[in-house]
Amino acid sequence: MSTIALFGAGRVAAPAIRLLTERGHQVHVWTDRPQDAPHISGARVELLDARNFDAVRAAVARADLALSLLPAQLHGPVARACIRERKPFLSTSYASAEIQSLDAEARAQGVLLFNECGLDPGIDHLLAVDLLEQARVRGARVTAFRSLCGGIPAPSANDNPFGYKISWSTRGVALAGSRPARYRENREERTCAPGEIFLEPRSCTIESTGTLEFYPNGDAIPYAKKYGIEDVSSIYRGTLRWPGWCETWSAIARLGWLDDSAAPRTETRGEAAARLQLPSSHPILERLAWLGLFDAARGARSRLDHLVLLMEERLTYRPGEHDLVVLRDEIEIDREGRTEILASTLVEEGTTDTSAMARLVGVPAALAACRILQGAIEGAGVRIPDDLPTARLLLEDLAGAGIVARSGAETS
Repeated sequence: MSTIALFGAGRVAAPAIRLLTERGHQVHVWTDRPQDAPHISGARVELLDARNFDAVRAAVARADLALSLLPAQLHGPVARACIRERKPFLSTSYASAEIQSLDAEARAQGVLLFNECGLDPGIDHLLAVDLLEQARVRGARVTAFRSLCGGIPAPSANDNPFGYKISWSTRGVALAGSRPARYRENREERTCAPGEIFLEPRSCTIESTGTLEFYPNGDAIPYAKKYGIEDVSSIYRGTLRWPGWCETWSAIARLGWLDDSAAPRTETRGEAAARLQLPSSHPILERLAWLGLFDAARGARSRLDHLVLLMEERLTYRPGEHDLVVLRDEIEIDREGRTEILASTLVEEGTTDTSAMARLVGVPAALAACRILQGAIEGAGVRIPDDLPTARLLLEDLAGAGIVARSGAETS
């Protein structure tokens, strides 16, 4: 029996813990708010401040592997502690610049820092690698790649003006709107500055789900090299939402509500309408009013904090409501002058017991932890699941857990 130090007790922790304990591992959860973790069972929960490196290192020293489900900016101390104690590190977050900077030291110590093993990033990589192998077997040339993913309310729960409810970190959702994005389209590199990712929404139709809109998510360009498709004409990573999200969040960004440094101030609906150059009866203003952005601020530190507070109050799932996760990877291939689309689509609805988001983030991480402890995923330094052997292994494990994408060729 191995011991896993799991840092963080948020929404996605419970499915990971459940799988790990079912596989015979002991899980020790470390969180700064143990009183807020009644949903966690089968694991020991203790108080820890992840910013205290000595405390983190002591926790890592007692384990065989560290799984960090903390906010991305707190992974650094856990990863550094893993290097010091020579224990493998695992996270579901992007391999940030801070984590990348630890690569040489981790390699020198023979320590694996395994990242991007959740939903997105995570399952999307596994499906991408599988699709690219299908193209290789067909003898086809890959000309374009696109990956889209989103967590949204199931149609039965889609009953508020935003078309959205929180299934992961509320602050993470808000901050995602202030990240820049980069992608390649028709061999032209395009960059979206912070707050501008919502300006050119696009739409797609997902079978069994309907029409969704999407917008750029993060930096897609490095994945061309990671996937071995540097010469593709287009590569794009995007976030899926029900229609109307982008125009609403474009307005939120323009009004300054993504600013984490400015103190909140009361802004009337009329003032916001004038700044946005919209009639005060416009649906966007209706949505912002419904959220409460024109009401008096209640002591929040910043405009972003006030926005997060309102989201936590209004964009919540009620008992019995389900979320929906939609993930679609697609590649365009050229085979003997004929263009085809190879695509994998995963649509999963949550249950009364577990949200789809928690399951699709937590389960891949737990499966990867099991494989690392078995020695089936090896190596040292910073890694993500972007190689064929690892992808096939984890896709097989996911299928065993009932998580299977629909895959096949489509006419372009």
